[in-house]
Amino acid sequence: MNQSEIEVNIITQEEANKISEYDIDEIIYDYDSQIDMLSSHADKYDYIVSIASGLLCGCLDLFWNGEFNLSRGRAIACDEAEKFVINTAKKFGCKKVDLQSAVKFLEDKFPIPSDGNTPGFGGGLQHHLRDFSHHPTILGLLFSMLTQFTGKTYGTDTLGKFIILDVPESSKRYIGQDPIKKIIYGTFYWFFHLVSDMAGSSASAGISGGTGIPGPILSMAKELSALPVFKNNNKNLLSEFLAKLFNGTIFMKRDASGNIIKESIVKTDLRGELGVGVELLRQSIPVIANECIVRIFYFLRRLLKEIKNKNIRTLDDFKKIDWDKVKPAGSPTLKRMLTISTGVYTSVNVTAAIMTKKVKLVIRVGNLRFLLALTD
Repeated sequence: MNQSEIEVNIITQEEANKISEYDIDEIIYDYDSQIDMLSSHADKYDYIVSIASGLLCGCLDLFWNGEFNLSRGRAIACDEAEKFVINTAKKFGCKKVDLQSAVKFLEDKFPIPSDGNTPGFGGGLQHHLRDFSHHPTILGLLFSMLTQFTGKTYGTDTLGKFIILDVPESSKRYIGQDPIKKIIYGTFYWFFHLVSDMAGSSASAGISGGTGIPGPILSMAKELSALPVFKNNNKNLLSEFLAKLFNGTIFMKRDASGNIIKESIVKTDLRGELGVGVELLRQSIPVIANECIVRIFYFLRRLLKEIKNKNIRTLDDFKKIDWDKVKPAGSPTLKRMLTISTGVYTSVNVTAAIMTKKVKLVIRVGNLRFLLALTD
């Protein structure tokens, strides 16, 4: 190796060292910037507003919403379901406006063959749950179509075992004679028959509340319970639990004499599931208010800082604003503020539950939001 070759190698190494040092400095700078971006910069004003918002909205939730009340939500859902049934019947020509007449009108206009197997699925109190064609789900529609093309109905027995029953002769007239009619009966008639069953049968609707159809969640759970994996020594505990949930006996309470308190029976049918949605929506209002207060404060304060720092004087100057520093989303500082506000919100509910010995006060949408804030 001659001298020129050695000098070339030395120059190349020196350049490589300089480049390497530059790269290291640049990497360190980038990491410092990223750490700064991922760190919370909340100050005392951010903390004060977060605590105040959580306290305010927690008290609003406590005194305005009160306990999670399934009966209250179900009552609201019942009223809406009854209005929907009556309005649907009127659109198809029903002249009377009372619930029983509307249900009877829809039952007669849109019969389905599986109603003939009511005794085989446990009678009027149980067949809506056990007969899969009475489920407002994709599988419910599928089994309704299968009934039209096979002349059989599908569901479970009292033990939760999947069974297939022949449609009785008296109900075969509700099976289409050709593929087009089978499809119409299996879809169109099926849907509006479920509408008629929402508020119970024509004999009980508007009087005792009737046995409605199970909601989508309960229906899917019941369909899954028919799988062999849920059987244990000829028992199906999931099926038993769902039956109690549907009948309302799982919430049943007794008085000092051992008699059943009628008001404690809350059926978890479609109206019950809608009632849960009503209660969750009602409880979500203070949670949404808390989110808005914190996010709006964060946005306005950072916007004013940008206006001051960038010396914004005209509308055209707003182009200078770094909106990533202003937008109320994805910021570690904002996450810290929301964690604090939802934590205070939850503390209000937990404290009230301890003081009043009411466990239901802990079942809040805001408490769930706090858990999400912790895992974010």
